[in-house]
Amino acid sequence: TIYRKDYKPPDYKFVKVALDFNLGEEQTIVGNTLNVEPTYDAAGASRPLFLHGDLSMELTSIVLDGAPLPAASYVRTSKGLTITAPPTAPFTLHITTTIKPQENTELEGLYKSSGN
Repeated sequence: TIYRKDYKPPDYKFVKVALDFNLGEEQTIVGNTLNVEPTYDAAGASRPLFLHGDLSMELTSIVLDGAPLPAASYVRTSKGLTITAPPTAPFTLHITTTIKPQENTELEGLYKSSGN
């Protein structure tokens, strides 16, 4: 739970978000391209970028400004993905995940219905 009293302005803004879905019977591949701009003073140190998500999605790749992001540069938990030291200037982040909608029984996000 996130409370209003705990709110602080975000360190990043998403200038553009593009989602690409490749729907399949057994799996769906989702490409997510984010154009990101830091909102803090770039003269300081880089701040982590946290993206909400869960472990039900298979993380296929993370590409930062056209280059694969090494596994040591991010942390994945049950709550989401943290890019530990993203650039302090605007950047493009592309994340590809694989989802199995038929295994999603929570009826949130992408799931396969019974046909009704």
